[in-house]
Amino acid sequence: SKKLTDMSLLYTSLLLLLSSLRILSSYFNIINDCDETFNYWEPLHYVLFSQGLQTWEYSPVYAIRSYLYIALHAIPLYPLRYYVSKIALFYLLRLCLAVFSIFVEICFI
Repeated sequence: SKKLTDMSLLYTSLLLLLSSLRILSSYFNIINDCDETFNYWEPLHYVLFSQGLQTWEYSPVYAIRSYLYIALHAIPLYPLRYYVSKIALFYLLRLCLAVFSIFVEICFI
């Protein structure tokens, strides 16, 4: 009916708006905080390529952070790590996070 069509149009509009914002943000947003780099991107690079910086929080001496969170982010990138550039992997992960955010936001609206 008319109400169902209006709701469908509303959800479609929200999906398009959220998708546009998230996807553009994944490409154009800068890294705002050094913690994002040293607590997540550097350990992820270490997991994917077995080289790079290992921050003290992740080192076996202190081990105050778990690699589980990093491993979850490595899953979509691991098969591609030798086939695409590291910059492409960076943006691909940001795109995956954007799509996940879109899905979660749509489910809760």
